[in-house]
Amino acid sequence: GSTLQCELCYTMCGTPEFLAPEFLAQRGYGTPVDWWALGCVLYEMLFAENPFETGDLKKTFTRICEVGMNSDKLYIPEDYASQHPHGADMIRGLLTKEATRLGTNGVPEVHAHAYWPWDSADDLLDRRVPAPDKGKPKQSASAKHVSSTGTRDFYPGHEHPKYTGDQEWCEHW
Repeated sequence: GSTLQCELCYTMCGTPEFLAPEFLAQRGYGTPVDWWALGCVLYEMLFAENPFETGDLKKTFTRICEVGMNSDKLYIPEDYASQHPHGADMIRGLLTKEATRLGTNGVPEVHAHAYWPWDSADDLLDRRVPAPDKGKPKQSASAKHVSSTGTRDFYPGHEHPKYTGDQEWCEHW
């Protein structure tokens, strides 16, 4: 027989501050929600805060929808935007309405962006790619558990072995 494959999901799960507006609207969502979440993670990595956090979940969701439906502009610090215009453009491209969101038309669209610093995913996975910019933490204590290699080091002196087990379960992701 044939298999019907749906293109939209309706499951409610995820970190509230990273949820895309189409997810909050409960109208079904596809892979563009993952590009939205990448935009949130990138924003947090660069500015040490979530772009939508208000302290009140209802206001946070409202803010996500306002930015995600382009009725309000996403705040990006001006000094960053002027020094790193490609980075600011990528964040804005990821945190916008679904129809024009960077990545909606596939991974090559994201890889073609000027901020994307590598040509090969293998280089990224093998950690041969330097960070495009490192941002500035709000306080030095925020990086106290990150080693000089950029990996978490909660147990100094303890070697964290690389996972080499079966990865077949995720090969279609």
